[in-house]
Amino acid sequence: FTSTGTIRTAQVTTPSAKNWCGSNPSCYGFTYKQGEGDTRTVFFKGGGVLRNTDAEWVSYLKVGSSGGGFVVKVETPVGELQLAVVPDKKIIDFFSAASCGVNSNARFIRAESAPPNWGVNKFYGPPYALLQGDITIKNPTPPCPALKPPLGAPPDLTTPIIQYSLCAIKHTPSSLQFFIAAAAHPEWDASFEVWGRLEEASIPVFDTLLAMETTDETWGATKVKALKDAVAVTVAEIANT
Repeated sequence: FTSTGTIRTAQVTTPSAKNWCGSNPSCYGFTYKQGEGDTRTVFFKGGGVLRNTDAEWVSYLKVGSSGGGFVVKVETPVGELQLAVVPDKKIIDFFSAASCGVNSNARFIRAESAPPNWGVNKFYGPPYALLQGDITIKNPTPPCPALKPPLGAPPDLTTPIIQYSLCAIKHTPSSLQFFIAAAAHPEWDASFEVWGRLEEASIPVFDTLLAMETTDETWGATKVKALKDAVAVTVAEIANT
C-alpha cells in the first residue's frame, strides 16, 4: 500500500494484526516490510488504500475494502443481498459463471440466529449463528460479465471470521456450499476460507432471511435449524467496485 492513510502503527505479529484490523471497521488493511521477523512494525490503513508494486512490502487488504474488489448481487424473495468479495481469481470466476449460468440453482437452506449467550465462557453453539446456502452452476453461457482482472498477488483468505463474513464451506468450479456469519466465529478461524462480507445496506434483508421458519434436523452428527422451505435465490450480477 502507499504510505498515506495510516491510522495506527504497532509492533505486532501478523495474526495479531489480522485480528485487530478485522475487528475495527475503520481499518481497511495493513502493510509491513519483509524480513523484520515474527514481530514487525505494522502500518494499519484507513479508507482509500492504494496498492503499489514495491516487492519489499507485504500488504493485506480486508475483504470488502476499497482497492480492486467486486460486488455480487443476489436477488431473494425479500430483497437484494450485496456481497463484497475479495479479488481472488477463483472467486471471481465462480460468481461470474453463476451469474450467467442457464438454469443455475442457488438457495438458502439453514438459518440460525446467534443465541444471547454467544461467546460467553467460549460458548459457540448450537445454534451456530449463520445463514447457510449452496450454489450449483449449470451451463454457463457466454458472454459472462466483462470484469477487470484481480491485481497483484492473491489475497489472504484466512482472515478472522467476523459478523457478516461470507465463508466457503466446500467449493468446486461448478458448486459452492457457503455461509454468512450472524456473529463472529473465533472458534472457526482458519477452518473456512473468507471470501467476502455482507454489505451494510443488505443487513435488513439478511435479518429477514435469518428469521424465517425452521425445523430441527441432524446433519451427520450436527444438530441444525434447517429452513422449513428452502429459499430460492438468483446470483444476478457481479461487478467491479
